Amino acid sequence: MAPERMVRLDIGSLKQGLRTDRISPDPGDLGLDGNDFRDILVTAHLDREGDRILVRLEVEGTARLQCDRTLVDYDQPLESTGSLLYVPADELDSLGGPSDEVLELPAFATELDVTDAVRDLLLLSIPLRRIAPGAESVDLPTRFGAPAEEEPDPRWEALRRLREGTRDPD
Repeated sequence: MAPERMVRLDIGSLKQGLRTDRISPDPGDLGLDGNDFRDILVTAHLDREGDRILVRLEVEGTARLQCDRTLVDYDQPLESTGSLLYVPADELDSLGGPSDEVLELPAFATELDVTDAVRDLLLLSIPLRRIAPGAESVDLPTRFGAPAEEEPDPRWEALRRLREGTRDPD
């Protein structure tokens, strides 16, 4: 059985107030391909007030993408931010129930799993239109095939006249 890969934040020693953690997970920890993603850095600002914990995530990384215009591979820096609020189970209903941003804080939790949130933030920061640097100025061919330097076959002219309903001048 493969080891469980996750991005976790230690909250066992988290006191009231603000703390910042920095984590550099491997792409595999997020279920991503190491050939497509690298240099991932997660900055987590944990703010504990009473029995609630607000986690603000800043995610950075580099993705290997293929340009939509030129089909060349290029590296794209990625950045994204998001927040998660962890509250005790008895407060979830008053906040509209669990959601993607409001999660249950188990009573005796010593760590928070933020793997899904980090992966989602990273993937959502990939631009929809992938244009490599400098690709906007590349002249793309719009005509294909051999240049029309020689006279067209005269049989095509006869067919064109038939289509247009004109008679042969001969």
